[in-house]
Amino acid sequence: MAPLAPGYRLVFSSESSQAVASGSVALIPSETLHAYAVEHPQRTPCFFIHLRYAMACQGDLLSAMDLPPVITGAAARRVVDHMQELHGIGPAPGSLVASARQLAYGFALLAELATVQGDVGCMADLQASVRLLPAIRCIDEQLDRAISIADLGRALGCSSASVHRLFRTYAGTSPMRFVWQRRLAAARDRLLLSDESISAIADACGFADPYHFSRAFKKRYALAPSAFRHGYRHESG
Repeated sequence: MAPLAPGYRLVFSSESSQAVASGSVALIPSETLHAYAVEHPQRTPCFFIHLRYAMACQGDLLSAMDLPPVITGAAARRVVDHMQELHGIGPAPGSLVASARQLAYGFALLAELATVQGDVGCMADLQASVRLLPAIRCIDEQLDRAISIADLGRALGCSSASVHRLFRTYAGTSPMRFVWQRRLAAARDRLLLSDESISAIADACGFADPYHFSRAFKKRYALAPSAFRHGYRHESG
């Protein structure tokens, strides 16, 4: 989001908040529950762009980039320029020209984000995420089944030893913990976006039973699945 006038504040589910000044850009991860507090709604315009760069799988490239929560200064102005270009295209169902322009402007924005604050590590993270995309797709496409190191090795085209090295290098964690995180993220999305039972979600996301799912979910998100769903719907309603 990019406010064009002062008065915006992001409010997160943890009850913390972050002021977003005019001329800056706030980057909100796709998995973050949040709301907006606006001091003067009638005179506080703001640009919003929803981005998810999946590159032929469900892995979000933006989540792999080491970006600051708020971009300021010249970098923010360049990002806003790209956002305005995307806004200017507008929806054009069936238009190949509009789709091509959206793609071009979108990747220009992604490239700009990758160089924020001159952080060369951002581009390295982007390249790293691309390296893991086949494994992420493998995980997401069979969440309801057991996933082995050998499965990930086949997806990545490497040995089991190399799978461990790649995940440690690029994801900062072990392959099996990464699988566990993907299962829980998928379960979280189902809790928020569907009316499926806890048992059905546990089964669909590869957990042995609702009890093990609830323990794992609470360890990750500090709330039991039912409490997490109820709290979100209460805040949204």
